[in-house]
Amino acid sequence: TSVTNTTQETVAYYLKQKLPQVCVVSVGLFDAAVEPPVHVFVSNMDRYLRLLQRTCGHVVWISIPAVVEDESIPQFQNCQLQTWNRAVLELLTSKEYPNVHVIDVWEKSMTTNHIGFLGMESSFYATLSRLILTIMVDT
Repeated sequence: TSVTNTTQETVAYYLKQKLPQVCVVSVGLFDAAVEPPVHVFVSNMDRYLRLLQRTCGHVVWISIPAVVEDESIPQFQNCQLQTWNRAVLELLTSKEYPNVHVIDVWEKSMTTNHIGFLGMESSFYATLSRLILTIMVDT
């Protein structure tokens, strides 16, 4: 755009106009398609979370869920996705993010029936929705 240079900046610019109390983001799964090194992914997450924490009262990051691995889609490997999750959690504990919260869905996504290789059954999303609603009501 004429105002921003990246998608992350565009999202932050839009949200700055709205000043939401809670922003819920799930970042990472589709980054696997371009297979960035872990340090690049973490650097992007750091930048995005810092942009969001200036425009949102609270930021809730939903961790990357497990997928059903498929040899025809080699970039979506659970070991890589788990590495990214751990790296972001490490980032969040090593730096100060006072208004960033995490919903770690990894374990639940490992034991939930998948629909296709990315999606989960509806009960997974229903539980997640209730949790997010609780967070929003409490803030």
